Amino acid sequence: MNVDRVKKKYEELKKKREERKRDFWEPKEGINEIRILPNCDLDSEGDFYYDTEYHKSLGPDKKKSCVCLIAEGYEKCPVCDLIKELYKTKDKEDAAFAKEIKRQPRIYWNIVDLKAKEKGVQTMSTGNGVFEDVLGYCANPKYGDLTDPKTGRNITLIFTPSAKSKTTYNEYVVQPDPEQTPLEEPKWLEQMADLKEVYVKVLKPEEIEALIMGEKTEDKKSESKPAKKPEAEKKVEEVTKSCLGKYSGEDQDCLTCAIKEKCLELRKSKIVETPKAETPKAETPKAETPKVAETAPVVDSESKINDIIASIKKKKEAEKKGEQTG
Repeated sequence: MNVDRVKKKYEELKKKREERKRDFWEPKEGINEIRILPNCDLDSEGDFYYDTEYHKSLGPDKKKSCVCLIAEGYEKCPVCDLIKELYKTKDKEDAAFAKEIKRQPRIYWNIVDLKAKEKGVQTMSTGNGVFEDVLGYCANPKYGDLTDPKTGRNITLIFTPSAKSKTTYNEYVVQPDPEQTPLEEPKWLEQMADLKEVYVKVLKPEEIEALIMGEKTEDKKSESKPAKKPEAEKKVEEVTKSCLGKYSGEDQDCLTCAIKEKCLELRKSKIVETPKAETPKAETPKAETPKVAETAPVVDSESKINDIIASIKKKKEAEKKGEQTG
């Protein structure tokens, strides 16, 4: 077994689990300031969003929903087939229900709330209205790519909830800043979610049929995934036994290790009085601190952005090569 691949898969699963815990961003009534981020692969040809369609109001309680299979490239969808059959009956109630469960667009994108930067990257989920407005600005050469990390634009988003709008729908007004600005925090590029992987769960036709009928089905996929976790943790433990007691808070392998608590305790018990000798040196950086602020922050920010983009692309290329060889 390839231990490195096991560790890599373990990290991928852990990252996806953490991303799923991320709450969707909800705009506040009135003025919001946001920055829309590029696609997570930082591919200039890739989309900064993921769009799909959902069927809602499913099941006996009408509280279930699912991704439309046709929207995801499949030839048939059980819900779409049901809608056709409902319209064939010519019954008013059937027609009303068919309209209720028809597929509805849903778009996901990575954003940063500029009035809540401490929350980092969040996921925004919208319908077509605000999505079309953003695409319209991106297609306009006067504005260009609003999501570009170096030459994009912050956006003022004015939100009116459905209860107060004239249309009885949520209303958005999109206003890009007149000036282009680089990302304030380059690290946001490393926090972006793979939108399809994290938020779009495509069910099998038989699972959708069971959902409509209110029946339970065994999800073989979900049963097989947890079984790998103990094995991955076991392998990580075997690998780290040789470095037990050498815990480092800056080492990614240490931070994700299954026995990091034990390792940290052992390291603390071995620590000798080393920090004291370095304490006087802490006074020297004070004179240099203002210089960092006086140098051009934009250039520094762009430099960091370039470094992160290169790092992410290199990582993605390595992952592709690993998949091809695996």
